[in-house]
Amino acid sequence: MRRLLVANALLLILLASSWPLLHSGFFRVHDFTHGARIAEMTRAVADGHIPPQWSKNFGYGYGMPLFLFYAPLPYYFGGVVFWLSGSIIFSVSSIFFLANLLTVVGAYYLGRRLFGSLGGVLLSAAITLAPYRAVNLFIRGAVSEAWGIAASVWMLLGLVLVLKKEKYGWLVLSLSTAGLLLSHNLISMIFLPFFALFALGLIMYKKAWKQAITAFFSGLLGVGIASFYVLPAFFEKSATQVEGRILTHYFDFHLHFLYLRQFVTPYWGYGGSVWGPNDDISFFLGYGMLAGLLLTGAALLQNFRQKKKLARPFVLLSILSFILGSLALFMTTEKTLILWEQISLLKFVQFPWRFLSVAIIFISLAITSGIVSLSSKLVKFALTGVVFAILLSNARYFRPEAYLDSPQELYSAEESQVAQKMSGILPDFLPQGFDEEALPVNLSQVVVSPELTDSSVLVNRVQEKLVFVEFSDPTDLVFALADFPGWQVEIDGEQVNHGKTTEGLLSVLVPAGSHQIGVRFLPTLVRAWANGISAASLFILFALLLYLEKKK
Repeated sequence: MRRLLVANALLLILLASSWPLLHSGFFRVHDFTHGARIAEMTRAVADGHIPPQWSKNFGYGYGMPLFLFYAPLPYYFGGVVFWLSGSIIFSVSSIFFLANLLTVVGAYYLGRRLFGSLGGVLLSAAITLAPYRAVNLFIRGAVSEAWGIAASVWMLLGLVLVLKKEKYGWLVLSLSTAGLLLSHNLISMIFLPFFALFALGLIMYKKAWKQAITAFFSGLLGVGIASFYVLPAFFEKSATQVEGRILTHYFDFHLHFLYLRQFVTPYWGYGGSVWGPNDDISFFLGYGMLAGLLLTGAALLQNFRQKKKLARPFVLLSILSFILGSLALFMTTEKTLILWEQISLLKFVQFPWRFLSVAIIFISLAITSGIVSLSSKLVKFALTGVVFAILLSNARYFRPEAYLDSPQELYSAEESQVAQKMSGILPDFLPQGFDEEALPVNLSQVVVSPELTDSSVLVNRVQEKLVFVEFSDPTDLVFALADFPGWQVEIDGEQVNHGKTTEGLLSVLVPAGSHQIGVRFLPTLVRAWANGISAASLFILFALLLYLEKKK
């Protein structure tokens, strides 16, 4: 009976957060490039470009190292769905839906391991139905951030399992760490310090020093698995235009601090973030979370008065979580300006309110642990029911402003649409020196000059090109490729140095005569080391699994 009630409650949470995603169509969000990213990911893998790093059609048809810098995990799943279904709309819907499913399940298991089934259901509802998650999914379209929140929850679960000496806790922590890093680099950057403080608090309370070592190396293994993405994304970003694209004008963090009243104001809009308190987008914590905080305060006060030893772990967990949640909320306000200006990496976060991703997790933990600390079962069940019902009312936020009549026009998989329409929306990682204003959109050319016939193009894959040319004089051959570290040119199988045009395209001087000119996107030294670390980490993971299976 209990299992049935829990299953129904979790299904209710999932439907409350996902019902519009079951619609046959789709809706407009601020970031509507997901279909193009999924299509480009699928094309790259189909051409044998693994791991996929280069996008053929972003960069106005000249290419861009999109997945070298933009966290790829949601698009791996989206690409599989697109390959199986052939529907780009269904593929986009699936990665939105999966963000909710992962959050519902992960938060439930985290809550259950800490507080039991009742706490698991309450924690799942509190995190999944937080209004900020609705903002991410149905207004901003920040699906990667939603995946980052889900992975953060699973990381906390992995930590708890390790500290409880569960056999496969290390595996959950390793995979969730890798999942977080591969889902959203900015959420990773802001969540990990809070995770470290939370882990330190639990370890010190439990005096679990041996488990702390296991947790550390489990997390390190996860970092190793994700190294193929993390290391190049960090060390090679200077080869792109990213800083000039995402750190100026609208994206300057100074313009996007929140005011405390915005946390308690139930305004809801589908616009954007602006300077001041009058954003046309909501940062409301939600009635359920606010009510839960009040009830938690009362519960903690009662526990302090009664001095119940049995409730002590829950009380301490609630206090620790509340402190971390409050600190995350504090980071969204201008009171922390000195930190934002002194810690240079924070400028990449762009929007201080992104710390709400961290805040909703720890505030939800504080609420759940506070309520389950109550000694009276009747009061505990009653308050859980009340807060759960209020949280379910947040379903009204989990809906789009309107459905599109022809969603496939906005979420298009067509190569020409990606080159013409999506490239200007997502120019963040154009290579240094690439001048899109000096170049026409490239829809089909492999070589810009001199003009070649179609029969001269022998290979045209995302990561490699091969053309046959015949020149009477030495000639500069200009490929329709944005030059970027990793592109290597061969003439008749022999590697040669190549140049770059003033517009940023890859060029090579070809001697007179008949030649085959090949271009391949190969790993740089950083990428080669990163790939090696990931391969070694995966080997260690599977070796540990085999070892544990043999020990049974």
